[in-house]
Amino acid sequence: AKAEEQKKKDDDDKKKDTEEKRKREAEDRRKSEEEKRLELQKKMEQIKRAEEEERRQMEDLKRRADDQRRRREEDSRQREKEEADRRVVQEREKEEKERERREREQREQRDRPRGGDDRGAARGADRGAARDDERRRGAD
Repeated sequence: AKAEEQKKKDDDDKKKDTEEKRKREAEDRRKSEEEKRLELQKKMEQIKRAEEEERRQMEDLKRRADDQRRRREEDSRQREKEEADRRVVQEREKEEKERERREREQREQRDRPRGGDDRGAARGADRGAARDDERRRGAD
């Protein structure tokens, strides 16, 4: 009877140990799965943060490229405007020089004695001839 009791007690202990072992293994599996889940969650958050950072960097790059393009366009427009202004100034200067040249030519032409209408020179020549005539008469 004692042996049977001992055997029954041993069987109960064995069942209890098996049950505890099974519970421990189940708990270990649960903990392991929880750790894996947390690890996976951390990795997902890291990926999410990395993607967000990459998106921000791309937006920043795009913004800088747009700013640079706008500055280049503005510089180009400014250069074109300055070039156009410079051409206008050159054209005005050219027109002013041309106008001054024409006015100078007109003045010179006005002031220059003309070949067919040279009254002053003709009068002088007439006077000289008249004087010569008088001398001749006096000598005669």
